Amino acid sequence: MNELDRMTLEKDRLTLRLIKDDELKVTFENDQAIVWLRHWKSRKWKKLQDSEEKAGYIVHNIYRFGKRIRIRQHRLVWIYLHRRIPPPGCAIHHKDENKKNNHISNLELRTREEPLMHSGKYQNQKLTNEQRQQLIREYMLISGKLGANRKGEVQALADKYGIHRAHLAKIIRKHRKEQAV
Repeated sequence: MNELDRMTLEKDRLTLRLIKDDELKVTFENDQAIVWLRHWKSRKWKKLQDSEEKAGYIVHNIYRFGKRIRIRQHRLVWIYLHRRIPPPGCAIHHKDENKKNNHISNLELRTREEPLMHSGKYQNQKLTNEQRQQLIREYMLISGKLGANRKGEVQALADKYGIHRAHLAKIIRKHRKEQAV
């Protein structure tokens, strides 16, 4: 288990503990998730402020047990409604790929590879060897340009082949690893 998975598991355990102790709850208003935390002293429910991460996810800061827990809203909603922690190697996926739509009907549990492989936008994850070689050649041309808008051009290349940018990066890493041997 890597460091990120360990930290996520720790946050999930703490979240589940708060839910089971009736310290944390989730309600829905106009299909928007609202997270409530019981004040430790007054025992009154307080609506938690949400913010947006760079990655586009809605997050909440929960202060408990002398720690600040920063948890993504979709994980919190899923744990609240299922009353369990997602199994290791699984991710909570947004069916419509809208990271702000955290309604339970839009969330599903998948293995970490499945969100990329089965999302509606990237149906063509499997490439032929010819396509893979052509993709690598085009990528090498892009990466050789000085002052190029690499992120935009790489995304355009991934879109051209109907794959996710992360999948393209995986192909390139594998190619470089093979070349180094």
